[in-house]
Amino acid sequence: MTLGYMEAYKLEEGIKVKKQLKLRWIKDSELDLVYEFILKSYSLLENKETFLLQSKEDTFKPYYKGGEILGLFDEDENLVAQRYIVFLDCYNSDLMDDINLPLEERKGIIYLKSILVDRNYTGNKLQYRTFEVLRKLMNEKNYYKYISTISPYNLFSIENALRGGLKIRGLEKKYPDEKEPQGYWRYINYLDEKSNLKMENINLEVNRLDIEKQRELISQGFIGKGLTEDKTSVIYDRVV
Repeated sequence: MTLGYMEAYKLEEGIKVKKQLKLRWIKDSELDLVYEFILKSYSLLENKETFLLQSKEDTFKPYYKGGEILGLFDEDENLVAQRYIVFLDCYNSDLMDDINLPLEERKGIIYLKSILVDRNYTGNKLQYRTFEVLRKLMNEKNYYKYISTISPYNLFSIENALRGGLKIRGLEKKYPDEKEPQGYWRYINYLDEKSNLKMENINLEVNRLDIEKQRELISQGFIGKGLTEDKTSVIYDRVV
């Protein structure tokens, strides 16, 4: 079932061409298509550490336990973006422990597992726009909480997450593999739409690549709430 449409511009031979894109949930029969899209997108990443590439089986294990994938398709039914979510009530995650989330808040949380966009559609704010659509769809099901992980080196995704209302609540090493047995640094971002956080407006600016300073501030109760104008630093504040 079609969930809606959005206009975007595709770069074709150096020219931006207007396209109408269709939103719908991915079917089980289309998971191979999604994985091919993931592999293609990953192959084009300049910094491979910014995305966790898993085997097909591991990629879709959360999907079968309690996930959905929102697909964005062009007029020819080509997949141009995918937003993968997991309902944490159905799939355990240690992310809530990483940000010391109180037990009473650990219900009804949606894990934003991944978002990938065809690079020919870069500049259309599709990460942010698909999140806005997702929020509306989830609100109708009484879901208002979101959690995600983003590499400090992935400026584009950090910017979109903060713009969407998620705040940086943790910075931990995640997703160990043979190359990095301890894992890779990831921001842990959280949003509760029904929470009314009041900040002290201290506004400490820390370079987003200064891992230790950010971890120190987070341990003191600071939350990353935005980026500086030049986007090199995260603005940290503390909840009143």
